[in-house]
Amino acid sequence: MRYQDYIDAFNHNADQDAKAQFFTEDTTLEAPYLPTGILHGRTAIMAMFAAAHAKVKEELRPRLVVQQGDDVIMAEVDACFVANEDTHESGFYDFKKGEAVSFRFFGVYELRDDRIAKMRLSYWPSPSMIEAF
Repeated sequence: MRYQDYIDAFNHNADQDAKAQFFTEDTTLEAPYLPTGILHGRTAIMAMFAAAHAKVKEELRPRLVVQQGDDVIMAEVDACFVANEDTHESGFYDFKKGEAVSFRFFGVYELRDDRIAKMRLSYWPSPSMIEAF
């Protein structure tokens, strides 16, 4: 998998099918901001992305990407957000309408058959204010 292809698909927030093609059907997502800490399955992960992107525009900006063979990618990414409306229930951050912020994320992606089979994310909890995009 070429990581930049995934980033390009992810940054087209409305196209869930473009994002979904990068995940195995049984993929898992582990992240501290998830209510249970983990999501199971491509369908659940795509639903989470769709719900989040209905209220907040997100753009991923890779800072450093390291790929080990064909089965592991590690990336440091600035996740930049512009809120379309106030959010209070995300569990991640309470966005205010029009607010533009960036969070630094670190991700480990385990690949199987050139798709993401497991994704583990963590982030620095304090955002940086940025220009809207």
